[in-house]
Amino acid sequence: MPAGATDDHGRSGGRRRAPGVRRARAGRRVRPARPGTDRLAARPARGARRTAARPGPVGPAGWTHGDLQPYNLLAENGRVTGVLDWDRLGVRTYGLEVVRTATITFSTGDQGAVDLARVAAFALAYRVHIKVSDAELADAAHRRWWVLATDPWPLDRHYRDGDTTCDHLFGRRGRALRWWTGHRAEVIAALTHR
Repeated sequence: MPAGATDDHGRSGGRRRAPGVRRARAGRRVRPARPGTDRLAARPARGARRTAARPGPVGPAGWTHGDLQPYNLLAENGRVTGVLDWDRLGVRTYGLEVVRTATITFSTGDQGAVDLARVAAFALAYRVHIKVSDAELADAAHRRWWVLATDPWPLDRHYRDGDTTCDHLFGRRGRALRWWTGHRAEVIAALTHR
């Protein structure tokens, strides 16, 4: 922002926002509502009624981090000293946590592939401490694939919030989806291997 200029709220300095963008309480940038938004906002409620009839995830559930991966861990001398990024904290099945954590942690890079031997070892070690059945892990693997196929959060960040910091994930998520689609049976076999 040029010297002496102010943002939408009369504050000076800081990052320049796109025209018409305001800052929400949690620090997210949101665009003001457009005319007719209330009518459009009612539409998801109809879809939610249809979705409510679908079965939920299978298996025991509890509070989980939701994004446990090496980038969110602080370590010193081989010991975890801190866990970061708690914005996905919530109650979900342990199977979903195992699958998401294993497949993100053991992703082999830009090709979207997953190191299935490491996934198998991770799932086996997790299951020593938390009882998760083969059926629960298979269900969680299918749901992870479905999230890769349908989750709009990168699009929301880019278009709704005007935030381009996650644009690099578009290609990575597409490659991961392509790989998962061709290897779903192998992923399930790795997760359920004993």
